[in-house]
Amino acid sequence: MDGIVTRVVSSQPDRDGKYPNKKKLPPAYLSNTNNDTDDAGNRITIKSELDGDILLHSYWHLQAGNAIGINPSTGKQYVVGDKVRKGDIIGYTGRTGNAYNVPNPHLHLNMRKNGKNCNP
Repeated sequence: MDGIVTRVVSSQPDRDGKYPNKKKLPPAYLSNTNNDTDDAGNRITIKSELDGDILLHSYWHLQAGNAIGINPSTGKQYVVGDKVRKGDIIGYTGRTGNAYNVPNPHLHLNMRKNGKNCNP
């Protein structure tokens, strides 16, 4: 659905079996500019309105490298404040965050409705 980007994290590398938890992180985690070591990995969060409700939908574990999609309006990766239109590519599935033990790239969808977790 249409919305506004409220958060972008795109600096985490893939995490593999050598780095299974926050106590042992890949060197790139420790040197990334955002100092973000969250288990959600690379992610984008979008705020939308539907029938008077405020929805925050977050897409976690996006790929390392170019995690975030290109905004067709600017030709650059989405950043906080950008408008997103239904159907836009906003990111690419990956294995960042605590997705070290999954065999293939995947997506964790997290949704909040009016500030409370809900089933997407």
